[in-house]
Amino acid sequence: MEAYGLYFDDNNKLRALDPEVQKDSHALSDGCKEFLGKFGDFNEVVSEWITSVSKLAHEIETTKTKAVGQQNLLKSMGKEREVKRQQLLDMIQEKKKQKSRLDEELDALKKEEQVQDSFIKRFKDQQ
Repeated sequence: MEAYGLYFDDNNKLRALDPEVQKDSHALSDGCKEFLGKFGDFNEVVSEWITSVSKLAHEIETTKTKAVGQQNLLKSMGKEREVKRQQLLDMIQEKKKQKSRLDEELDALKKEEQVQDSFIKRFKDQQ
């Protein structure tokens, strides 16, 4: 019967496929199922890894944005401090000029006082 492509299996049932070929087919089918299971597991691991890397990239980007913001804030504070410093220096110069004018005015008033005291003394002496 084998010449006609008919075979008997272990249970003496008539089969159209050689038992060795059928055994090899089952082994190949089992191997494929095992491979597909392992490939599915690998796919899960890769998906989890991609998700983790995406989260990490988002966290890094957020931290980077915060750092840039802090740098800009520090630069801004430095510029504000420099402007304030310059304003204070200008105010000091203005106060020095004002003091100088007041000192000159005081000297002029003292001279005027001396002149008036001298005039009063001469006037009293004449009387």
